[in-house]
Amino acid sequence: MFRTLNPSYRIGKYALVYINVLCMQNKITMTSIFTVGIIGCGPIGIECGLHALHNGYNILLFEVGDDLASNICLWSHVQLFTPFRMNISSLGQTYLQAELTKDELNSYLTGQEYIEKYLRPLGLKFINNILFKHRVISIGRYSDENKFVLLVEDKNENMEKYYYVDYLIDASGTYKCPNSIGIGNIPAVNEQRLESFIKYDIPNLNDDRIKLSLAHKRILLVGKGHSAANSALLLEEVLQNVDYIIANVGYQPDRALYSNLNVHECYKTKGPISLAAKLLASCNDTTDCLKQISHGKESLKTTESNFFIVGVKSYGKLTNFLLKIGFEQVEQVFQLINESR
Repeated sequence: MFRTLNPSYRIGKYALVYINVLCMQNKITMTSIFTVGIIGCGPIGIECGLHALHNGYNILLFEVGDDLASNICLWSHVQLFTPFRMNISSLGQTYLQAELTKDELNSYLTGQEYIEKYLRPLGLKFINNILFKHRVISIGRYSDENKFVLLVEDKNENMEKYYYVDYLIDASGTYKCPNSIGIGNIPAVNEQRLESFIKYDIPNLNDDRIKLSLAHKRILLVGKGHSAANSALLLEEVLQNVDYIIANVGYQPDRALYSNLNVHECYKTKGPISLAAKLLASCNDTTDCLKQISHGKESLKTTESNFFIVGVKSYGKLTNFLLKIGFEQVEQVFQLINESR
């Protein structure tokens, strides 16, 4: 763990000297072990961890929440629309060390069941490499060592720290970055002012507290995708007379995270350009997202060497991502890492 400046430290010429000494100490420390950094501990981040473990790489996995799969925890009551067999990988099954029956493979799990049945047992394989309650604020290059430097908020110690990694994989997802309600994805009139009356996730009406808070209220549901459909089904129980707005209008990537890197993005999808070009070109090939295929390891290269975006975030604003595609992406990324070393 690197030493860090206490925020209350008085800034002046002595503080600058302190920072310089700190940087020199970090420089010596970070050259010792080849490390792969992974942002996000959801299904795709955990898959990255498994592949790193399988290949014998040291990893640092940054998770903003205090548990595995913090995004899924927010919709843990919702049933996945694909069967369990489509939401597991061959490597995951190997590490799971459990024979799954045909009925289990064809079952449709809720988010919570998926965490407990699959993600948690796998995450425990490298639990000591997961930094919980660590939010990555920004990413840059430490040019002298050709490493990535990450500014990270450690919520456990209420301080910010630098971490250095050789390769970096962004598997942070999009769930914490919802679209706005207004035309063209800009905020609707007064949307920001009324933020406290708007929910961008799917309400859990199995929670009596939430159910009571919505009962006898007029609720406006905005959206037309799977999330909105789930909300509509759940709200049938409480919809009466608009006191609240539920905005299930999709999500988009938080690109500010890597704004200091040289990542060429697609103007339309806001995803990395190589993959976006393949995805847009294949849009007319099929209207069934379940039939889509992976586009190969070359499509996962970004214009920033040794930096990869995988999972739903790699699709940008497109909405047809599948976990099975994400697992294939991770396998291909580690092929690229192995080839480049």
